[in-house]
Amino acid sequence: MEKQSVLLNTFLLPFASLIAYLGLDAQKLTILIILMCLDMLTGTIKAFKINENITSRRWVAGFLSKLVVLLVPFTVALMAKGVDFDIKWFVSLCVSILVVAETYSILG
Repeated sequence: MEKQSVLLNTFLLPFASLIAYLGLDAQKLTILIILMCLDMLTGTIKAFKINENITSRRWVAGFLSKLVVLLVPFTVALMAKGVDFDIKWFVSLCVSILVVAETYSILG
């Protein structure tokens, strides 16, 4: 149980605090993260099904690319906060576009 609380305090609470500070839609971000995980899972299953090599290097590269994509709305929101612009609609649009792209990737 202690390991779980360390994980929560180290990663999830700062992440949740950043979401609240930037005023991001936590529900949309949660959906995006779930879809990203599903995309990784379906990609791994597809590679296994067609007998393609599944290497940890390739999987880690895919995971890191998902993290970079996830940084887009945070970067835009930080920029807007830094220059005192209220463009929450644009950040929300970015997240929505990413949700659609991840859904397309899963289904495609």
